Amino acid sequence: MIDRSARNKMALSVRRLALGRITNWEYEEQISDSTVDTVIGVIDDEMWSLYNGHNEHGLVGKHEVSHADKKVIARIILFLKSDLKYEYPIVNDSIWRFFVTMVVFLGLLLALWAGNSNSVLLSLAVLGSCFVLNRETLKKYETLFTLAGDQKQWPFTSEKQLRETAKLLAQNRKGLA
Repeated sequence: MIDRSARNKMALSVRRLALGRITNWEYEEQISDSTVDTVIGVIDDEMWSLYNGHNEHGLVGKHEVSHADKKVIARIILFLKSDLKYEYPIVNDSIWRFFVTMVVFLGLLLALWAGNSNSVLLSLAVLGSCFVLNRETLKKYETLFTLAGDQKQWPFTSEKQLRETAKLLAQNRKGLA
């Protein structure tokens, strides 16, 4: 389901962040977690990869995004301005598996520290299983992403879809549609 209000708000926040008008922390405060539109969370994850969340900063100077990232941001804003449904798979179980892997890893460290060899062997077996599951999950999502569309045009599924959306939105701005 499309949440027009959330998309408009996010498009503005993404634009302001990319132009260095707001900091990464201000951007995070502006993003809505309570929406039914799945693309909001997906795009928030993509934007998070562009900045360091540990220190407050704008995307200017040494933190300025690359030319390639600016193209992705332009497509993101265009997609958010459209009424298109997000068609790529949503990666939702990888975070859980990562969390389980880290818990097991910490358990392994504790077992090593305590000198308990049985716990060490069990932790190693579970940790190995988690890595295998993570690798399988990654392969599954890579396949699903490839089937969903042209990843070079993400979040659009094709260059044609991107061009048509850009043309339609340009006509709407001129009052032609």
